[in-house]
Amino acid sequence: METYILSPDTALRSWKGLPYACIRREKARPIRLTREEFETALCCDGLQEIPKTKAVEDLLEEELVRPCRRGERTLTSWQRHRVFPGPVMPWLSLEITGRCNYNCLHCFNAADNHQVVSELSLTEIRRILDDAAAAGMQAVLITGGEPLLHKNFRGIIQAVYERDMFVHEINTNGSLLNRETIAFLRSFGKVPEIKISFDGLGFHDWIRGRQGAEEETLRAIRLCVEEKVPVRVQMNLNRRNRESFRESVRRLAELGVPRIRVIRTTATPRWTANVPEGSYSWEEYYQAVTEEAVWYAESGLGTELTFWMALTLLPDTRTFRLDRVKYDSWSFRDTCPICPTLNGMPAVGANGRIYPCLQYSGTMDAWGVSLGNVLETGLMNLLLEGDYCRLAHAQVEERLRRGEKCASCRWHTWCGGGCPALGYLADQKDFLAHDPTACLFFENGWPLRIEKALPEWINLTPLT
Repeated sequence: METYILSPDTALRSWKGLPYACIRREKARPIRLTREEFETALCCDGLQEIPKTKAVEDLLEEELVRPCRRGERTLTSWQRHRVFPGPVMPWLSLEITGRCNYNCLHCFNAADNHQVVSELSLTEIRRILDDAAAAGMQAVLITGGEPLLHKNFRGIIQAVYERDMFVHEINTNGSLLNRETIAFLRSFGKVPEIKISFDGLGFHDWIRGRQGAEEETLRAIRLCVEEKVPVRVQMNLNRRNRESFRESVRRLAELGVPRIRVIRTTATPRWTANVPEGSYSWEEYYQAVTEEAVWYAESGLGTELTFWMALTLLPDTRTFRLDRVKYDSWSFRDTCPICPTLNGMPAVGANGRIYPCLQYSGTMDAWGVSLGNVLETGLMNLLLEGDYCRLAHAQVEERLRRGEKCASCRWHTWCGGGCPALGYLADQKDFLAHDPTACLFFENGWPLRIEKALPEWINLTPLT
């Protein structure tokens, strides 16, 4: 008989549908345990003597528990078992302000060309975070607008950590980022990933509506690299800035950016009003992605490069993933969620509205569509019942029942019907509608076309 205690960064948790689990600090997603492992871990409190069973050995191997002298130390309040009322929701995406010091032509928060002025107060944010903590959320993604414009930015960050959560990511245009802010973030331990928007050499000022934005953004990116802060750059790709794509990616890679994410400029209300023919069609986008992936594969650059809704290139291992492939023949079940991200990360706008994805918030506002408002109803209530709750936990089988398109499609076990937000935009009335952009990807043979275009690279998501 020996005494064991949970490792300092480990805590026991239970949710609806996941009764036996633990979490690690600075990790959003819980770890599933067997019932025997969980019940054994409950006894690892530094006081009880228990036999060294296989469950103990497994917990020791995963470094979830450690041996100790009886009474040497006790569990912290954070480590003790907590039970949450709803299903697992590891992340919260929180738009703390809609205000911005740029005036981007493609702003997805905007329903029109007027400046967005909505902003959550520190008091409102604390209430939202209270509900998030009570739901068992671990990680918070801070976004805007420009989040560093919020006068209580530091108080908001402090409020997250006071609730035993952590900031997973901060989305910013980089203009206000400085060493003092990085030092403040570092004071809480691990610095969150800083995601900075940059839309092409020679084009960034134009798309961001601010003279000098390109210089400001590149300064912020260099700062993050120098300070060894995890940084990811997000780039729009459209008809206007395509000519600068390769030079821009090369510049970012040479600066030391470890991850770049490229997105098709979405036809938001503001972008459509300002640059009516600016967005690629989806077929054109997949073609452009394939061409640029071939160039990148031959470039010798080592940055991880993701093309949204298409593929991710991993140069270190000369491998790639087809990001449209959500499941495979082993992992797919009819009970899989229609969107794993929606299933795990509610998005709250600066107006208090809850969205399946902030990238479509402006469009939903322009169409007068609302799934609820946390300032009126409370985040916890929206997570447990109502339109948002039903959508977040919708399963692929509901799509299969809705229409013949998915039910008769040979590809549905890989895509699950595609992105519900893109399906809604196409259908304009139903989040459970199939996503025609996913249909186009599979039916027009883009998985095989991409494989053939990258013959020396290994596909980690083959359609087998």
